[in-house]
Amino acid sequence: EQAATEQAATEQAATEQAATEQAATEQATNGQATTGQAATEQARAIPAGYYVQVGAFSDKRRALALRARVRKAGWPAQLIPKGHGLLAVAIGPYLTRKEASHKQQRILGQLHLKGYPIQYQQ
Repeated sequence: EQAATEQAATEQAATEQAATEQAATEQATNGQATTGQAATEQARAIPAGYYVQVGAFSDKRRALALRARVRKAGWPAQLIPKGHGLLAVAIGPYLTRKEASHKQQRILGQLHLKGYPIQYQQ
């Protein structure tokens, strides 16, 4: 019962985080926020932790397309600003680097994407 409660809480948090991130992306796309404001809002929406980075793009459309593909396969994908105009597509968050590394192998097998663990801190 506790595991089911924890799973439901994790799913709810992921859903809320995705909604916040989507709102920040839409706001930036619609020109309602400056690029700096949108990046700040998006960064606030990304929980700290370990992720598996599966791509990085300077073209936001390509980053969004990969994130959509990964999410469609059931993985919790985020866009993480990397600086110099790059957006990383990362799957997670996970509590430990070891857990992210374990997921990396499953991601390779299921999505055929080579990735590597990263740590994100706000």
